Amino acid sequence: MPSPSGDRGPLERLCGDEAELERRLVEARRAAAAAVAAARGEAERMAAGVRGELERDLARLRAEAEADASTAASRAREAAAAAVTSLALRAERNRPQALARLLEIVLGRGAP
Repeated sequence: MPSPSGDRGPLERLCGDEAELERRLVEARRAAAAAVAAARGEAERMAAGVRGELERDLARLRAEAEADASTAASRAREAAAAAVTSLALRAERNRPQALARLLEIVLGRGAP
């Protein structure tokens, strides 16, 4: 369409500029989509790496907790065994006196 002066140049330039802007907009959208996809991929790789580290840390902590629990259980068993041994020795030492006392009670020689 010619301008009022009959010159088609400015209108053609505007149409050309508009087409160039449209082309650049399409390119910018493609570049943005590619950047977003690349960033998403990098984020997923980072998350996978961190997830792997956390899983290894969790496994290590579980193993340490299990070892600590095993050590604590072993110490508790040792303490219980020592207490039982101590009580058994004490009972053995007190046995003659306990039997004598029992005989006194049974025979009616002492108060219960």
